[in-house]
Amino acid sequence: DLAFISSMSLSTFKREFKSLFGDSPAHYIKNRRLQHAASTLLSSEESIANIAFGSGFQDVTTFSDSFQKKYLTSPSKYRLSQNRN
Repeated sequence: DLAFISSMSLSTFKREFKSLFGDSPAHYIKNRRLQHAASTLLSSEESIANIAFGSGFQDVTTFSDSFQKKYLTSPSKYRLSQNRN
């Protein structure tokens, strides 16, 4: 969709995006969603499921797996450990 909106072919869009942001569009967007989720975990008492869906993830399992890979801890442990500091 972004390539279409930008009037570029998919491969051209991906190449231009990577040259500007140093990352693929999919990986960049996923990281931004995870950053949003991490921030929300610290600033609200909202459930992890609601935070996952609010951050653009389709299901909680995918969110938790992705969060674990990026932050090396589960979303609930992240919330607890950051709130103690």
